Amino acid sequence: MRCWPLLLSLFACSGPAVETRPMAAATPQPTPEPAPLRVVTFNIRYGTATDGANHWRHRRELCAACIRNLDPDLLGVQEALAFQNEYLASQCPGYTVLGVGRDDGVAAGEFSSLFVRTARFHVEASGTFWYGDTPDRPGRPHLDAALPRIATWARLLDHQAGDRPLLVVNTHFDHRGAKARTAAAQQLRTFAAQHAAGAAVVVLGDFNTPPDSEPHQQLTANAADGFVLVDALRTVLGQAEADAGTFHAFGKQREGRRIDWILHSSALRAAAAGIDRTRDGALYPSDHDAVFATLRWR
Repeated sequence: MRCWPLLLSLFACSGPAVETRPMAAATPQPTPEPAPLRVVTFNIRYGTATDGANHWRHRRELCAACIRNLDPDLLGVQEALAFQNEYLASQCPGYTVLGVGRDDGVAAGEFSSLFVRTARFHVEASGTFWYGDTPDRPGRPHLDAALPRIATWARLLDHQAGDRPLLVVNTHFDHRGAKARTAAAQQLRTFAAQHAAGAAVVVLGDFNTPPDSEPHQQLTANAADGFVLVDALRTVLGQAEADAGTFHAFGKQREGRRIDWILHSSALRAAAAGIDRTRDGALYPSDHDAVFATLRWR
């Protein structure tokens, strides 16, 4: 009996056996996939042209509605005059508008404007160059070109892709000069290759020549330096559908080839692409159809 309290005490002090297990490693969280890039190129037809029923004052609302519906992160417009830029900026808010007029480097003449979604991108640098021997100042038509031609560019940081760098260029090649178009493609390719500096590249515009032309080959063919661009529509749609015409002269030209392109470097891949055929009865938003692509970061 004297031993009983001691036995009770020993029983009370002994707890259940504890199993020791190694601490589980933290499960790595997946990196969020960068948001896709919605890119549009659109020749909107200069607003002072004597187009009668297709004058800018009649079609400008439809043009703006077309852009809002496409909802691009990056928009390149060609032939835009200063007042057209201002109108589209007012009707399609949320963009930083970049570019200068080709005639004086300020506001005179046609722009190859870039509309960049302000909330998504930080603009590190931007500018415009002229095709020819004096790229840093307004010049005369180069070679057999009918008009001076320009390219507007911007180096961006994409906030929705971890601030990855992106070089985007918007341009408009000459409508008459075949030699000028070839020389412009060479100059554009050299500029993009030299200024990419580790950034993804998007080139868009009205090239006034179809995808099987020499300028297209110069921009998309493999070269010794490894810099090559890919045609988004051909990747997604295949050659026949991708090469369907984009210039229609307000419905007067029924057949033709695609002269409006979206090109990109291998840092991006085309997930979707097409040609927007927006119409409102007999009213067109422009004498070109807009071309769009959805690009994803690799």
